[in-house]
Amino acid sequence: MVEEDDIQRLGSLALNGREIKNIAAVAHALAEADKTQVSYRYLELAAESNQKFSKEFGRQGPVDGMYV
Repeated sequence: MVEEDDIQRLGSLALNGREIKNIAAVAHALAEADKTQVSYRYLELAAESNQKFSKEFGRQGPVDGMYV
């Protein structure tokens, strides 16, 4: 279960809609693999992985897209 405080902490991250959708999907997959519900820890793990991926592959800001 994700609490309101957890959502507030996640809200402080600079994420676009696509990233939020992907983080939620990864967190859901992790929880499903463990046969449990999505918790803040799964969302946090997914967000950390997203940040590492973005940093490693050189994304500069929250809106680096095809048309920018």
